[in-house]
Amino acid sequence: MNKQFRNRGIYFAIASLGLMMLTACGASTPNANPPAAQNPGTAISPTPTIVFAKLPSSTPLPTPTASSTPIVSTTVPATELPSVTPTNNIPLAADPTIRIAFATGTTSGSVQGTLSSQAVQSYILRAMWNQVMSASVTSSNNSVYLEIHGVWDGIYLTRFSNVRTSWQGWLPRTEEFIVQVYNSGSAATSYTLSVDIPARIRFATGAYSATIYGRGYAAKIISYVLYARGGQTMTATLSSATNSVFVSIHGFSGGQSLVDSSAEETSWTGTLPSTQEYILEAVQNSTWVSYTLTVTII
Repeated sequence: MNKQFRNRGIYFAIASLGLMMLTACGASTPNANPPAAQNPGTAISPTPTIVFAKLPSSTPLPTPTASSTPIVSTTVPATELPSVTPTNNIPLAADPTIRIAFATGTTSGSVQGTLSSQAVQSYILRAMWNQVMSASVTSSNNSVYLEIHGVWDGIYLTRFSNVRTSWQGWLPRTEEFIVQVYNSGSAATSYTLSVDIPARIRFATGAYSATIYGRGYAAKIISYVLYARGGQTMTATLSSATNSVFVSIHGFSGGQSLVDSSAEETSWTGTLPSTQEYILEAVQNSTWVSYTLTVTII
């Protein structure tokens, strides 16, 4: 038995010695539960190092020297324009086209001028569809004729070849119209061109009378137009503060005069001779004055 206890003591001593040797070597028992990871802090960027470069010393610029190559100036010769020989075998307008303008409140306009032999002068005006227009030209040698055509449609209302000094009729459409005068004579001549476009009188539906307010101008004729049937009775009365505006009436188609302003009448009543357009004129020979025109047809 003593031998058995001695063996156990030897084993115990050996085991203790081995344990002491492991401890001395720093061995440790591993931990089954590793510690929790620590929160990382904010990374701090390293402070940059600023390196100042040394600037090189200034180098003086070279002194410019005069160029040995001379500068040659070049002169561009002027170009001579070719001369133009005017052509005189075509009648030309004495002036550019001139617009005929009616004074406010009037229905007509006139222009005067002088035309050399074989010369043409052009005028332009705007008028409405179905208006009636009258144009006439007078000249000192009676050799100036009319030509009228539309700007847009090119339709001629009268031509120089018709040898006419006057024209009247209904306008085919609303547009600009060219009125030309042509001196067919062998010498220069003065002329007067007159254009008249009457204002249309319209009766209200079911009415047999209409009143127009106007203003008479000295030496001006204000004209009106209306359609009436033959056999009807018409009464036209002009009223003004001075009783100086007189009435004139004539048929548009035949030109038959019913009353003339030379009679100095302010009113007229009569039976119409035919069915047609009638022209009524308010004629004022002195200073301007306001008036009323009353027309009755029964």
